[in-house]
Amino acid sequence: MNAVKKYFRPVAYSIIVLLVALAMFAKNPPEAGQVEHSPGTVGSPRALAADAHSPFLVQRSDQDPAPALFSVAKKAPPSVPVAAPVATEAPPPDIKILGWMMSESVPHVFVDWKNESYTLTPGESLDGIFRFEKIGAGFADFIYLPTGETRRYTVSDPALIE
Repeated sequence: MNAVKKYFRPVAYSIIVLLVALAMFAKNPPEAGQVEHSPGTVGSPRALAADAHSPFLVQRSDQDPAPALFSVAKKAPPSVPVAAPVATEAPPPDIKILGWMMSESVPHVFVDWKNESYTLTPGESLDGIFRFEKIGAGFADFIYLPTGETRRYTVSDPALIE
């Protein structure tokens, strides 16, 4: 009696799981007028004509499929579009900071660029390429306008000199 109780629940659950799996994976029964073929059997020509619309039915050919399965056909490699070379501009010459001064609480920076000297205040630009933004903490900040990147150049800090 003890052995029956011990195995009853696992056996019952296994049977329930098996029945549910069969119900989920069982084929639908054929409708009237349809002929069901099992794999590996050859049906009559009438049965083949009746199932001609089936996506799983393929007429067998007389050719040996092995050479087609294992042959190596030389295929052209897929064409990869080659990107056109991007026209890169030569980087502009670097700015050389000559010095700076404060005049009426407005900073002025003196720069040498393309062998010419310029005096810039915040917001002014060099030939539309560099714009002077600010000066402080030992750096002069310029924005390279074509890309929008900020470039920092070292300058002397008057607080350190005094």
